[in-house]
Amino acid sequence: MIATLLVTAAISSPSPCHEAYEAFVKVASENCTGPVTPQRLKTIRTIMRQEMSGRTELVGLTVASACRESRFNPNPQPPGDGGLAVGLLQMHPWWEVRYGIDRTDPVASVWAYLERIKRMVRKAKRVCENRDPYLVAQSWVAAGPDGYRCRYSRHYSLWRRWMRKMLPQHRACMGYGKRLKKNRR
Repeated sequence: MIATLLVTAAISSPSPCHEAYEAFVKVASENCTGPVTPQRLKTIRTIMRQEMSGRTELVGLTVASACRESRFNPNPQPPGDGGLAVGLLQMHPWWEVRYGIDRTDPVASVWAYLERIKRMVRKAKRVCENRDPYLVAQSWVAAGPDGYRCRYSRHYSLWRRWMRKMLPQHRACMGYGKRLKKNRR
């Protein structure tokens, strides 16, 4: 009986990082160009749910990508790259072929984006030994291989700026700081 109550209480109570996630939604929505609308907040929360269910290493990095690529608009006009790139993350037609997604569907495009990053991490480890493989893979997915240079994306820079606007105890929930320590070894 007591065990059942404890399990029920644990499930019904918000996670310890819930407050941090809501703080991030506020920071991201206010610091991305354009008006803060209920649709924008819903899109940010949708992306973050996808990231957390996919167990990404840096929660909110895909949110920063969506901000830079489309200002959280799942159907920005005009499409980017001469009409080739569409959707929330400005994906090219090959994404539909390889992942079988609708590029204008935010949930499907975020899922494909995160899957692509996971697949590219192994190559990033091999090619860029002294760089963080997750961040390099994210850069390749966001901007294309560009000769597979060992670099970090502008999306990561934006994410870091947003992290600095949050309380220090909230940053740990988002993965901020862990990567910096890990790469200094």
